[in-house]
Amino acid sequence: MGGNRFIRADFLWCQKIPEFAKGLGKGFREFKDAVKDVKKEVDDAGKEVPKIEEK
Repeated sequence: MGGNRFIRADFLWCQKIPEFAKGLGKGFREFKDAVKDVKKEVDDAGKEVPKIEEK
């Protein structure tokens, strides 16, 4: 009887794996996009700062 519970729990976990992987992939994509946006903002801000020429 205890073995049936383990098999059922294992079966239910296997059904959740694709959902978990999808959420993990979405999280990585959002993180990657956020890093890309911050990098672009920093690069753009660096272009706006006037260069100081030494004499």
